[in-house]
Amino acid sequence: MNINDKAIRVGQTYAQAVFELAGQSNLIDVIKNNFDLLANLIKQNKEFEMLMVSPSFHEEQKKRIVNETFSGKLNELATNLLMVIIEHDRMKFLPQIIAKYTELWEGYHGLHRVKVTVSKEIDKAEVERIAASIADAIEGEVKLEVAVNPAILGGIIIRHGSRVIDNSIRNKLLLTIKEATKRRGLNGV
Repeated sequence: MNINDKAIRVGQTYAQAVFELAGQSNLIDVIKNNFDLLANLIKQNKEFEMLMVSPSFHEEQKKRIVNETFSGKLNELATNLLMVIIEHDRMKFLPQIIAKYTELWEGYHGLHRVKVTVSKEIDKAEVERIAASIADAIEGEVKLEVAVNPAILGGIIIRHGSRVIDNSIRNKLLLTIKEATKRRGLNGV
């Protein structure tokens, strides 16, 4: 198992556990806000992240730093999670845990992450139109991420969860070539 697979698995496991505990205590939004605070700290202060994953600092030192840094700022559940993560040497996976919790939180609140790929930059009005169309189709609120990939030649690729709708010109050309080759092979017999 490579490190990315492990990070995904660890992130999923811890996020699911804390999400369930947060749900039992009606703290789903509180923990999300706590995780936003943590994510911003990690993003703005790389030294904190380096310190938390460094083997030079012992478990008790890391726990003390977390307690001092977040005293009165984090809910007890979030603090306890950090302690468990430190005890199991999983702090390097905190960004994945936060990301997965955010996905669970979005699902809980009816938000759908959708990624669209287009061949060239599109303006804000077009992004809003696409988001509105997708929201109507899936009957929910959409959090749209737009990626640009000139290799698709035109059209759009839509990814929602495990579903992919590839309406790119590149895909249509490939399908046409495949069909033509298949027909030619059958007719050439």
